[in-house]
Amino acid sequence: MIIRKNPQRRRGAAMVESAVGLVILLFVIFGIIEFGQLVMARMLLNNAATSVSRFASVGEQPATYSDGTPTPSPGGPVTTTFLNTYVTKALAASPLTGISVQFYGSNGNSYIGGTPNRSMPYTSTQFGDGFYVSISGTYVPLFSGNRLYADSSGSTKPMVGSVTLNKTVYVSTEANQ
Repeated sequence: MIIRKNPQRRRGAAMVESAVGLVILLFVIFGIIEFGQLVMARMLLNNAATSVSRFASVGEQPATYSDGTPTPSPGGPVTTTFLNTYVTKALAASPLTGISVQFYGSNGNSYIGGTPNRSMPYTSTQFGDGFYVSISGTYVPLFSGNRLYADSSGSTKPMVGSVTLNKTVYVSTEANQ
């Protein structure tokens, strides 16, 4: 057994050790939350891209959007406006900003796996031809401090870099456009 002559000198040691441990624990917890947000954004982006590509491929509007609101004309033809609205509603709960959606055809058919042709509208594809749906968005980390840091012009900037997420889906047309 060790007997200390002056026990008063170690009185605050437990508090300092707890503070250091708490800081490390908080960093780990916030890192887990941040990673979960990034995974959620990626999954919502993938789901939106595959859902929209299916509707564009079939050429028929579903009864409701992803948020449960009714579509303008269920069973009616799919338009680019409908597809853009569907993507906007599907990604409304995501932490993505600057969402960009592109629909374009391909040179060659889906069996050969044609090359992307961004100048070709997807509506000009015929039955069996392939087309692309490409969605991208910027994920700004939740704990980046982007609301705390403003540059000299007054606009907010993230303290930590943002991540651009992209999803491109290639499908073949199942309906004559």
